[in-house]
Amino acid sequence: MSTSRGLALLTVLWFLLLAASVLVIAENRTNQMTSLLWQVRQQPYITARTQALRLFLPALLSGQALPPGAPAWAVRTAPRFARAGVWGRGVVAVPFSHRSIVVHIQDTGGLLAPGWQPALLPLLADALARHPESPPALLAQLQSLYLDSDSRAGARLTAPVAWRFADLTTRHPVYGGRIDVNSVPASVLRVLGLSTSRLRAFISRRRRRTRPYAPDDLARLARTLGLAGRHYFGTGRSGIYRVHLYLARRHGGRREIARYTLRTPLAVSGVPLRRPEGQ
Repeated sequence: MSTSRGLALLTVLWFLLLAASVLVIAENRTNQMTSLLWQVRQQPYITARTQALRLFLPALLSGQALPPGAPAWAVRTAPRFARAGVWGRGVVAVPFSHRSIVVHIQDTGGLLAPGWQPALLPLLADALARHPESPPALLAQLQSLYLDSDSRAGARLTAPVAWRFADLTTRHPVYGGRIDVNSVPASVLRVLGLSTSRLRAFISRRRRRTRPYAPDDLARLARTLGLAGRHYFGTGRSGIYRVHLYLARRHGGRREIARYTLRTPLAVSGVPLRRPEGQ
């Protein structure tokens, strides 16, 4: 009798423990969703910070004194912005959840001049926030702007803007499989320990066909990115830039959701872009 009572008691305790675990898990999930919804509601605040970054970007890039009324965070990050000139190709990856929006800039007119990547950030922030492929939780998943620069100074800057920025030039020059092997600087190959033949083989394995987009799609993307009538990229001479927008998945594979070809002379919000000395 006592044995059966003990087994019954253990069974009851086991069910109680199981119920408590389920309640704890449910409560944690509810708290996460509540926090997520609260963060999504901060979108007007995030948009305001993005607009502020765009407003003060020319001064930040050129190292000039910020105009009156500049927010405190811009004043703090101005010196680091001035040191963060980027030289080379790059990929912008915005991670969220188990997927990523990847914007791939392919320069076919020469080396990209310093400053093009920070200039693109505010445009991407606005474009991806409005893009139909971006879930509402996208803004909640991203906490801050993080730029790991490929500049000679090795500048690293952070700013309270809801986007993550990674310059993958020297670490992953073939990310996306769309870089011309012959245009990869020898110094990058040496840093990576890659030979041209190995790099070409790697690219050929990564290359994927993507369906062409109609002119209406390209025009819509141009308007979305704010590129129509503006010049945000430069090479020191007229150049051609192909912008590819991908939806990448955690377990491999990707889907191109937009493509745009931009032909423009050099200029970044009136800030002159110069080639580094010795280049």
